[in-house]
Amino acid sequence: MRWILEFVGAFAATVGFAIFFNASRKSLLWVGTTGAVGWILSVLLLKQNMTSAWAYLIASMGVAFFAEFFAIQTKNPSTVFSVPGIYPLVPGYGLYQTMYYFTIKEIDLATNTMLETLSNAGAIALGIIVISSLSNIRKQWITKKRHMTQTQETDDAEENRSIFE
Repeated sequence: MRWILEFVGAFAATVGFAIFFNASRKSLLWVGTTGAVGWILSVLLLKQNMTSAWAYLIASMGVAFFAEFFAIQTKNPSTVFSVPGIYPLVPGYGLYQTMYYFTIKEIDLATNTMLETLSNAGAIALGIIVISSLSNIRKQWITKKRHMTQTQETDDAEENRSIFE
């Protein structure tokens, strides 16, 4: 039951941010799914005693993968899905704790929390960059392959034309 509530909560939060950013109504289901899957993935990895940076890295890679997949399926830019989809992973509580510890003059706790929060944020960014880069490489490879096929077909057609002339 807890997992369902977590999924629904992350889904609703993601859809809320998508509406805030004027995402189309057609994409809201996929946007919500992207964010909810990323959140559930991070919670599962943290429960397996994975460090938070690694958990956020893998979860953000999941978000970016789903964003790229849904972008292809719906013919929308991947940012329609990745920007709102990443919001459940944003380490807002870590930022809050950092500022709180600074205000009560617990400098050691503030520094440790700040470093953990920054590493989590960096892991999120890195996960998105890795998947987006791989997606761009895939797109370039497909475009190059299509171009080579079209060039070969054009060369074959010209060769056939010259035989019959």
